[in-house]
Amino acid sequence: MQPQFCVLLCGSVLSLQFLLKVKTTRAVAKAEEEKEVPVQGVIDFLVSEHPIAQVLRDHVVFKIVPMLNPDGVYLGNYRCSLMGFDLNRHWQEPSLWAHPTLHAVKQLIVQMNQDPKVSLEFYIDVHAHSTMMNGFMYGNVFEEEERVQRQAVFPRLLCHNAPDFSFSSTSFNRDVVKAGTGRRFLGGLLDDSSYCYTLEVSFYSYIMAGSSAPVPYTEDTYDTVEQKKLSSSKSMVQGPGG
Repeated sequence: MQPQFCVLLCGSVLSLQFLLKVKTTRAVAKAEEEKEVPVQGVIDFLVSEHPIAQVLRDHVVFKIVPMLNPDGVYLGNYRCSLMGFDLNRHWQEPSLWAHPTLHAVKQLIVQMNQDPKVSLEFYIDVHAHSTMMNGFMYGNVFEEEERVQRQAVFPRLLCHNAPDFSFSSTSFNRDVVKAGTGRRFLGGLLDDSSYCYTLEVSFYSYIMAGSSAPVPYTEDTYDTVEQKKLSSSKSMVQGPGG
């Protein structure tokens, strides 16, 4: 069976990108170092002996880029790299000189996409959000209704599995200002079997369904809710009866 891939990225305002073949990236911004905690929770869970983690390892190749903006984060920049670029607006034409980490990751994804042995299923770009609560997603807008419906499945699974995730805060858009983001660019580059999202997680707290009391995020709650989100990945990989 052809392996699936997931890419996880964490960027400059912290960015986690998740591709099934899974590809992930982290920390794009200093303010989003909080997002390194859930990403660490993802890694810890994936290498654990938990039955769901074992299923995911059996079916999915995870590629994790731990930091997209190490210089900017080290200097304490809020969104920008050492040279003053918001890396999550330069996916269309990243420069080897000005955006070297972005350039390298984009090349990797393009190579994976061109490899007939690779089934690149998901790209998830994870960020910390400074004003909204809960976890939520941004997705792309497509003309085909069937693709629109398929794209909504994963956020709905997250809402079902993770108590902090809000489907009502999730939105699908193609704003011009977001054209240079990884989600928008890769949504146009990859074929219609791939899913591209931005996953946002609040800096602060979340409100559970049926409650009005905010629950502060801690390292433990970040870890727990991210592990529950991975349960949604298992559902996507195996299907309801898997």
